[in-house]
Amino acid sequence: MIHIAICDDDFKATEYIERLIINHPIQQTVKIEVSVFYSGESFTKAIQHGCPFDLIFMDIEMKGISGITAGHILRRDCDNDTVRLIYVSSHEEYHVQLFDVQPSGFIKKPIHNESF
Repeated sequence: MIHIAICDDDFKATEYIERLIINHPIQQTVKIEVSVFYSGESFTKAIQHGCPFDLIFMDIEMKGISGITAGHILRRDCDNDTVRLIYVSSHEEYHVQLFDVQPSGFIKKPIHNESF
């Protein structure tokens, strides 16, 4: 089983990413569980006792805790450098700040099927 988290304060974006995951051909061979978070706060609360996710799609600009801060909490406070963290944002100018968080990738919004 693959546990995937989507963290974005944009409901339409989370819905679209979730639909892409659910319709991905890998679903035929591997069971996938998707958890959706609409804020950095709700995501960091979910990982405070350990990160159950194998893959995380994270927006950068969110009200409250940003995706970058949530990534730092994941890597530093949860001592987790193995989970694949992919940032999803229309703001490419943050790429320098992302180096410390060691993302596995970056998907530019608007998201297209080819990105998956």
